[in-house]
Amino acid sequence: MDQLLFPTDPAKEHLIDEGCFIVEIFNQKTSGALSIAQARVESGSKTEPHRLRDMQEWYYILEGQGQMHIDQKTFGIRKGDVVYIPANAVQWVEQSGTDDLLFLCICKPGWTAEHYENASS
Repeated sequence: MDQLLFPTDPAKEHLIDEGCFIVEIFNQKTSGALSIAQARVESGSKTEPHRLRDMQEWYYILEGQGQMHIDQKTFGIRKGDVVYIPANAVQWVEQSGTDDLLFLCICKPGWTAEHYENASS
């Protein structure tokens, strides 16, 4: 990889069907090793239950607080926490404070739409 800097454009934040706003930070399509995105869940909102097939994911919480749901487990999350989401686990997050929940999503391998599966009943 010759490129050493990957500028991020916050103006490219967009709402996705899952129910949160995303800014893609890094997704080296050619290597597929990992991807990084910033996600934002607005006050009083939650994402749709979903799973990432054959993909591990980590959240690093930058701001706010909420409730994380992974399969049958639910726990509180807040600024500074790291959450590990195993491949194929049903997951969703809900914002539970007054401020938006802002976090980094790190996926391995890098995120592609083919891995995403809606798990809503």
